[in-house]
Amino acid sequence: AIDIKDGVYQISSGADLAEFSRLVAEGNGNIKGVMTRDVDMTGIGFSPIGSGDVPFSGVFDGGCNYVRNLTIDSPAKSYVGLFGVVSNGAYIKNVIVDASSSVAGKDFCAGIAGGSVGGGTVTIENCGNEAAVYASGANAAGIIGVSYLGSCNFNITNCYNAGQIDGGRESAAISGWVGGGSVIKNSGNVTGMDGTKSLYRNTCTSSGLYDIYGYQGTKISGEDFRSGAAAYLMNNHGNDNIWYQTLGEDLQPVPF
Repeated sequence: AIDIKDGVYQISSGADLAEFSRLVAEGNGNIKGVMTRDVDMTGIGFSPIGSGDVPFSGVFDGGCNYVRNLTIDSPAKSYVGLFGVVSNGAYIKNVIVDASSSVAGKDFCAGIAGGSVGGGTVTIENCGNEAAVYASGANAAGIIGVSYLGSCNFNITNCYNAGQIDGGRESAAISGWVGGGSVIKNSGNVTGMDGTKSLYRNTCTSSGLYDIYGYQGTKISGEDFRSGAAAYLMNNHGNDNIWYQTLGEDLQPVPF
């Protein structure tokens, strides 16, 4: 069974992550979890954390680790990602879904979270998506697919998308649809867009955004992301220590 320390589930394997999802599905939407190491999902049956019946409203700390080899192929399902449905109070931080992963579904699909239901606020910090994301319908994204009906506001800080985003319509690299009171800060996109809404759709307060297309943020080339030039700019010309990059290893800046 998954270990618990001070009321926080300790996730140290793919099986633990799948069990955490099962615990939420059993009615424990507001539990807390932390990843203690990188997690490999190879060969692990997994359902997105949180559903319409039991949305995730707890705290998930990736511990500055990666989820690897997460493959979700659910063409008939909506709200697909590492998290499926999230709701007011959900706080997801310090996790990257890596490039060995892929996410595919119907509507509301993303590397980190498919989308939200209800009002309130969902917070996502220091997260990245490198997985390819496909939605046959609406709202594919890198970080979170949709705020359903625009009812929930997102606070998205220090997040990036480096995965290919492919949606039937209304898709964007960070979020396919945000609540009007959302705040997106210091985040970047390497690929994925729908028209000129390359980072997000709907209105929100934004600052410090970077975008290879330049439509909704400072334009930075793919070479800038690879070379370290983007990391310098995203760190306020070297004055902040938010983004990190090991040249030759990291293809873009990462938030830890």
